[in-house]
Amino acid sequence: MGLSVSGLVSGLDVTSIVTELISSESQPMTQLQTKQTAAQADAAAYRALNTRFQSLLDKATALTDSDTWSATKATSTASSVAVTSTGSASIGSLTFSVDQTATAQSQISTGATWSSTSDSYGASSITVYGADGTTPKGTITVGGSGTLADAAAAINKDTTLGLSATAVQVGAGQFRLQVTSKTTGAASAFSLGTGFSTVTAAQDATLTVGSGATGYSVTSATNTFTGLMTGVTLTVSQKESAVTVGVASDPTAITDAMAALISSANGTLSAIASYTATGVSTSGATTTTTAGALAGNYNMQALAQKVRSIVSSAVGSLGSPAQVGISLVSDGTIDFDAATFANALTSDPAKVMSFLSTGSTTTNTDGTTTTTKGIAQQLEDLADATTDSVNGTLVNLAKGQDTVSDRLQDQIDGWEDRLAARQVALTKQYTSLQTMLSTLSTQQTWLTSQLDALTGSSSSDS
Repeated sequence: MGLSVSGLVSGLDVTSIVTELISSESQPMTQLQTKQTAAQADAAAYRALNTRFQSLLDKATALTDSDTWSATKATSTASSVAVTSTGSASIGSLTFSVDQTATAQSQISTGATWSSTSDSYGASSITVYGADGTTPKGTITVGGSGTLADAAAAINKDTTLGLSATAVQVGAGQFRLQVTSKTTGAASAFSLGTGFSTVTAAQDATLTVGSGATGYSVTSATNTFTGLMTGVTLTVSQKESAVTVGVASDPTAITDAMAALISSANGTLSAIASYTATGVSTSGATTTTTAGALAGNYNMQALAQKVRSIVSSAVGSLGSPAQVGISLVSDGTIDFDAATFANALTSDPAKVMSFLSTGSTTTNTDGTTTTTKGIAQQLEDLADATTDSVNGTLVNLAKGQDTVSDRLQDQIDGWEDRLAARQVALTKQYTSLQTMLSTLSTQQTWLTSQLDALTGSSSSDS
């Protein structure tokens, strides 16, 4: 009858045993990790919605800004006269002629030519004079090897005289030095003295408004005129006669701003719906969870309802927003009829401004007054309350989930440390068991051999 412990030794996989035990014991940590992932998803969702409301805030603020309501549009009868206007521009028109455009002084060498730019310039310095050709404005040292290229480089390097230079090839093996002022206008005139002639003379741009005794001229060192009309900037590019520039109010800018606000509001509502969605969808044998990160979140759904209520409720005594083309659709989105809005803006701009910005004040029967803010102002207030960097609802909700995630991470770190120590202990324990079983197996083999020897000896004696 033999001894046997080999069954205990065979198939003992310490690594697999320890891995299975650690996996079983790590279930609480896995649950913590799942909670942390959910908290991080919530924080990301709150920040995404915060971005939506920041956009809504920007669009609403644009419609409560007086500059938007005083937007103007400038036009010109000549393509060579570009015109822009600001909200402070005066409404009206002006007719004028462009007598000349502004140019920069430019001179070229005539007394000498060079066969290449590496030829000697012929002088160690260049004196720059004023427009009279006699009053020095400054001196530039050529430097380097004293070549034509060095002379041009020295002029370009100088920062005090406002000139630029280049060696121009006027024929085969013929180079000249051309120097030009960096600025236009009569005040930029200069002279390089003997040996140079003027290519282009410096002059101011000149406009003439009217004619005869009532006419007057306006000059500018550049081709841009500001202040000729309040809030208007003109840029001329060539001589022109009888140019009329007009400035009128720009209702299109207000309509566009309103369309942008409604678009942003719809985008915000869509984002909230996506993040708070609940349920599943089935397609054939495939079932897909459609729940958002903030599934069923009442606070976010209430926030969406506030947006809808603002755009659908009467603005005090002014009545329904439908009068200015704003209405709530059955699917919860907001519709904007640009044509209705534009017509209302044309017929009664003050009323439209009240609907959106200034609001309405109603006198009650007891003599008190009730003020209802305009739609854009209400949306601005709501968006500001949700996005404020200190007290914003969405900002604080996101920070709250960050705190939850950090707290869970601390617990996860603790579990990781404990499990690591537990893994070391289990590995040591099962390795010792394997060593002990290996020793027993060796002893079994020895005892078996001894018993076999005794049995063989007894048989021989018989």
